[in-house]
Amino acid sequence: MKKTVSLLAVITVIISLCSNVFALETKNSVISPTKTFYQILGIESNEDIKSATIEYVRELNNVCADIDNEDIEKFLSVCRDTEYKAVIGPYWDNYKKLNNVFVNLWKGEKYSLDYNNKLTIYPTCIQYGAYGNKTADTGVTYAYNYLWYYPTEDSVNVIAEAFEELTNKYCNRTRMLDNYDGPVVVKSEPNYFSTAGASKWAETDLQIAATKNLVPYELAYNYTEGISREDFCKLAAQLIVVLYKEKTYDTVNSSEIQSVVKEIIQLKNLTSEFENVLYEDVNNPSDEIRFLTALKVIYGTGKNRFEPNSYITRETAAAILSRIASLFDVELNADGDNFSDDYQISYWAKSYVYEMKNLGVMFGDENNLFNAQDIYTKEQSIITIYRMYQRIFDYMFSLNL
Repeated sequence: MKKTVSLLAVITVIISLCSNVFALETKNSVISPTKTFYQILGIESNEDIKSATIEYVRELNNVCADIDNEDIEKFLSVCRDTEYKAVIGPYWDNYKKLNNVFVNLWKGEKYSLDYNNKLTIYPTCIQYGAYGNKTADTGVTYAYNYLWYYPTEDSVNVIAEAFEELTNKYCNRTRMLDNYDGPVVVKSEPNYFSTAGASKWAETDLQIAATKNLVPYELAYNYTEGISREDFCKLAAQLIVVLYKEKTYDTVNSSEIQSVVKEIIQLKNLTSEFENVLYEDVNNPSDEIRFLTALKVIYGTGKNRFEPNSYITRETAAAILSRIASLFDVELNADGDNFSDDYQISYWAKSYVYEMKNLGVMFGDENNLFNAQDIYTKEQSIITIYRMYQRIFDYMFSLNL
């Protein structure tokens, strides 16, 4: 047991929330990038926690022990001011990291499974709630998305030591707890992806896109406003990373995007191109801009400029999406009927626009106008990123491949 417990000191302690009562945020609030332990639990003092048990998962069954009030107080006090950072990622990505020792905390009736009263603490991360409405998803999904909180570097060892102390004291004298005979109340988990302010037609697809891990939480607001070229690159880069991982039946969370970007760059022998990206109007290009430039998905606006803060146009978005499809060897064609405003589409963009039309990713309006020079909104961008995800995913996992 000592050997097993000692590993906790080097493992990132993760806390899995089973209850939205412990959270301070409401369903439609903006996600906080950092929180303290108490803020995550949604408590003001240790007295808010009425009882606790420690549970050790064994091969055939779990063994548990009641934690003394004094030890509950000590555990909560030690962890009180530790800090965590928000991470968006699929459940399975974090489930793989869960440890076999965890603590149950109750604000209300002990042993109740009511998600409003029970909090389960694992030595891996804090599962805060869903990110995207799973019931809105009518298609196949590999892993639903969640909001997690990971301890910062300064907090990891503090929480690990608190866990280790409890484990050393209780796991060697555990006993099976009596089964709870009262009514089992299981309430659905909260969804922290908000579509507040989005157009009505976009709400469902925005929720689905979030479940697919395609929407960084920092972009989940002001949906009807134009999206900058740099922010569109964030969406495009995340789409490529998610699909790259799903191609190998794996998942990725938001804290791992940059590392996977560099993994792809190394795999394609593009390290030099990635490191030497230079635009005159961008002092230090983001990894996403470097990534897409190295992959020849973006080329800037001419004269070695990128204009990161300018809004992206519909035809430029079509070009980027088409090049992403080509990265995954999706067959494209630009044949077919033209839009009524074909003359307004730039010559260099025409094939991209019609490729996206034929692929079912971008469409015209009710008057058959594409409006190539119009500013692309954030909600339009997210939904077309989701459509591209669908097309590439279906292509990769087609039975014909």
